[in-house]
Amino acid sequence: MKNFTKLPALIVIAALLLGGTGIAYAATNAIETQVGLFETSLAASISSSATSMTLSSGLTKNGTALASSTYSFIVDEGTASEEFVIADCTSTACTNMQRGLSVVTGTTTVASLQKAHRRGASVKMTDGPLLVKLARIFNGIGSLPVKIWYTTHPTFTSDTELVDKKYVDDTAFSGAGVIDATTAARGVVELATQAEAAASTASGSSGPLALPASIATSTYNSATAANRVVVTLGTGKIDNYFISTTTLFTTALTAGTTTINGTGILTGYASSTTYSTAGSFTWAKASTIGTYLRVQCWGGGGSGGAKTAAGTQDAAGGGGGAYKEDFYPIRSLGTTETITIGAGGTAVSGSSNGNSGGNTSFGSWLVAYGGEGGGQGGTVTGANGGGGNAIGGIGSGRGTVAGTAVSEAVYWGGGGSGGISATQGGLAGGNAWWGGAGGGGTSNGSAAGGGTSVMGGNGGAANLASSNATSGSAPGGGGGGHVDNAGSSGAGGDGRCILTAF
Repeated sequence: MKNFTKLPALIVIAALLLGGTGIAYAATNAIETQVGLFETSLAASISSSATSMTLSSGLTKNGTALASSTYSFIVDEGTASEEFVIADCTSTACTNMQRGLSVVTGTTTVASLQKAHRRGASVKMTDGPLLVKLARIFNGIGSLPVKIWYTTHPTFTSDTELVDKKYVDDTAFSGAGVIDATTAARGVVELATQAEAAASTASGSSGPLALPASIATSTYNSATAANRVVVTLGTGKIDNYFISTTTLFTTALTAGTTTINGTGILTGYASSTTYSTAGSFTWAKASTIGTYLRVQCWGGGGSGGAKTAAGTQDAAGGGGGAYKEDFYPIRSLGTTETITIGAGGTAVSGSSNGNSGGNTSFGSWLVAYGGEGGGQGGTVTGANGGGGNAIGGIGSGRGTVAGTAVSEAVYWGGGGSGGISATQGGLAGGNAWWGGAGGGGTSNGSAAGGGTSVMGGNGGAANLASSNATSGSAPGGGGGGHVDNAGSSGAGGDGRCILTAF
């Protein structure tokens, strides 16, 4: 392997190692450069430890001076002092010499192989150390000392070809070889925008979407709060300002025993809705949050009777509307249920009996009956209040001719109206607990007041003047009676229905 005797083999091996044509070394030549048929001698002697030498000639067979590079030489070939050296040379000046190179590794220094050389000793370019290095690299003993690279980016077709950085960059995030990340395997993802995160978009233009930390925050900022991933604070709680204070509840909570921000509220239910206008409404199961529904209904109150003639003529008040309630599992109710709110009996004038109040109902599940209208003329008893419909029975107080007091309604029923007494004149309307109270009666020149209710509407007072009698209050209060040539009786109060989901 002296003086490039193995040059063809070297070329073949180097070509295989470096990937064929179109490949160059990096700027630092860690593997020495070779020049064919270069031979000269020492211009001056060197010791066995010298790190520089001067060549008698630095010209190649081409007539050019040795370019600045690293070269391998054999000095005193064929003698007892022959030695492999590597040196950085420019023309005749050689420095940074590596002495006594191993014939096995081509890289390590062997002290016994370092020799002193006389002036005129032969110096020949050799492929010995280079071929040893290449052989060791191919056999997996040594490694490439520098990066290798292509002068231009080639096309790769075989699975066993050595690819370049551009090929890796081009295929890392695109192409058939890309593996998208899944819940079961790692892979390539695309970062989601805030809008994509808010819309629960699964994939973007290049792959599955992942939530970046840039769209998450633990601190509320009104200017940037839209479409943010909310993160708990260091305390483990969410910033209060992320929670809406205007849409949390659809209806106001009733005062109770629990205090929130200084305001007492009744807790324990999800929502409560009140229907207090006469007519029909639709309740939807889908819009109701909870397990059970409490239904509370009041029938409409009856209006009082009216009489045109004064003196001994009489007019009774209207009866109060009944109260009815029950609890229902929401799952057992229909998809929708019709709510009917009974209207209070309309007022009358002249000589007319009062109008009864309308019934209030929740689907086919519950009915709260309206109170009767008050009578007129002669000696009249008071009108019945609305019955309790299975809770408390139909019974309710009725004013009588002979009664000294109007009897109270049963617990759930509406109060009976005030009647008349030939000796006492008009009688007060009957009281009630849950139902509406009865309206007052008028007779023999006297007008009585309406009854009172604990949970329902109060009854209206009677009147024998030209102005109208007092209407019953909602829910379900009976209107007062009226006696005069002008004015009218009191109207009954409208019914009501309250739905509370638990």
